[in-house]
Amino acid sequence: MNSQFPEPLLPRIVVSGSIAFDTLMTYRGSFPAVLAVENTSLAASFLVEHNGREPGGNGANIAYTLALLGLEPVLVGAVGHDFQSREKELKELGISTDGLMYAESVPTAHCVIATDLDNNQITLFSPAAMALAQDASLGAFIAGPETLVVIAPDDVTAMVRHVEEAASLRARVVFAPGQQITALDNDALVHCMHRSHIVVANDHEWQRIEDRTGIASDAPSPSTLHVRTRGALGASIIENDTVHEIAACTDVAVIDPTGAGDAFLAGLVTGFSHRLDAVEAAQLGTVAAAYALEHHGSQRHAFTPDGFAGRFRETFGSECTIFTTMGER
Repeated sequence: MNSQFPEPLLPRIVVSGSIAFDTLMTYRGSFPAVLAVENTSLAASFLVEHNGREPGGNGANIAYTLALLGLEPVLVGAVGHDFQSREKELKELGISTDGLMYAESVPTAHCVIATDLDNNQITLFSPAAMALAQDASLGAFIAGPETLVVIAPDDVTAMVRHVEEAASLRARVVFAPGQQITALDNDALVHCMHRSHIVVANDHEWQRIEDRTGIASDAPSPSTLHVRTRGALGASIIENDTVHEIAACTDVAVIDPTGAGDAFLAGLVTGFSHRLDAVEAAQLGTVAAAYALEHHGSQRHAFTPDGFAGRFRETFGSECTIFTTMGER
């Protein structure tokens, strides 16, 4: 654990989600302009700059930023025969890899992400080992309500199983279905939302959820907190009948949007691990996301406690509680 950050009050964090390697590319133009075709067939070619192979996957991205913020999350998911060196690096960061399941016959999942100058993205994803994630179990890492469990995009069978497993063991479930909303059938999506304490999605994802299930972000149940991320506009926290608007950081030199949502989620969960209210937890998330936006790749950003606290203060005009109470714990 990064001892420079304050100790969390709920130290047990489990992250279930995809683990992958990313190939990142930059297109010096606009995807929508090229793809705005009127006929029913499509043949498009893009000349891109190759930015290299990076560690990625929603679950691993979230665990990475949690570790930066002083937590020691358990990462649960399926990886392939090519993951040993990256596992060593995760351990060195303070991430527990006890929840990893190796599929020796296949490689780790691979994602190809091309980003244009307006931060639009085209993604190609090969699940490989991720298809076996349903065989990984969370149970050994859950200690009832003192455990926060994040369910991020993964094999959809694994997602449903892990939500049910965590909820049945009385853990606090944070459900962030992301790009797998389209792959989850309606019944499974509703079931996972109802079994979760917190549901997190961006504007586009919430619209899909509402279109498919009738559940709007501004109509949470009394037992569920809804979080709606809105990019440069910040985030909305919907708690019962109250909507809290959270500002985004200003003066962000955006390099790559890949992984910013995962960094936000890690900051949010960090706030809850310190028993902060939902507003301040989301504020932590927006600061963490700003750092991710300023780097290529989703596991390359870094910060110091002083730098993070200063950026929080500049954005919200107040000190973050986890730093002001640090000496009292």
